[in-house]
Amino acid sequence: MRNTPIAGQFIFKVAELVVPWSRRFDEPIELPDGRKLRTLAEAIAYLAETVPKAERKHPTVEIAADHLTRAAEQNYSMIFARMATLQAIHRHHKRVSIPIAKTHIGAEARSMMAVRTLHDKRTARGLAPLTVPLPPWLFPTA
Repeated sequence: MRNTPIAGQFIFKVAELVVPWSRRFDEPIELPDGRKLRTLAEAIAYLAETVPKAERKHPTVEIAADHLTRAAEQNYSMIFARMATLQAIHRHHKRVSIPIAKTHIGAEARSMMAVRTLHDKRTARGLAPLTVPLPPWLFPTA
């Protein structure tokens, strides 16, 4: 048996070498000037033309180039390539953290709240109340 390629295999291998850079992002990357990057080729070309030579060793730019190349050549995840490209494009933007009100509740209180919710749902449906011994402070009397 000879190892001659079947016509379909040959076309597939040729297509594999040419097509990967034309893979499309699930959601195009919108640029600050309004243009959109839809494919891996557009993204790598944009980075090549907009990133100055002095910044090409910037970690986010190197990571983006790596992820884009892997997505094209090794069928790597497109979402990671997209996220890395976004980080490289916005590498000079300062991150803004929005303070969130943090409430701390202990594990015991969380479990008691879950038991109370389950108890209330059962009694609201006309089912028998829970037979688990519950602390009296869980059901305050008004």
